[in-house]
Amino acid sequence: DNGKGKAQWVKYAVINHFISLLLAIASLIAITFLFFFPALLLVDVLVCVIVGYCWLVIYSFYWQLIEVAMTETQAQLETSALTKPAEFSTSQADEEKRLAY
Repeated sequence: DNGKGKAQWVKYAVINHFISLLLAIASLIAITFLFFFPALLLVDVLVCVIVGYCWLVIYSFYWQLIEVAMTETQAQLETSALTKPAEFSTSQADEEKRLAY
C-alpha cells in the first residue's frame, strides 16, 4: 500500500525531470537559433517566451502532481497506522484501483 504510493511519487518525479530535460533542450535550440539568425530576432524572442511559458506551466503542473502524490502517501501512512474498519479499507482499495487506471 505504502510502497505503491512511493512508486507513484517516483513515477511523477521521473516524468517531471524528463519533461524538464526536453524543455531545456528546446530552450537551448531556441537560444542557438537566436545566435545564428539575428535577423529573426523577433521570432526567436517569441519562441523563447512561448517555451519559457510552457516550461513554467508544465513544471508547476507536475510539481502540483508530486505534492498531491506526497500528500496521498502521507495520508496512506497515517490511515494504515490506525486500526480501520473493513468497509473503509475496501473502499480505499477500490479507489486505488480506479486511480491506477
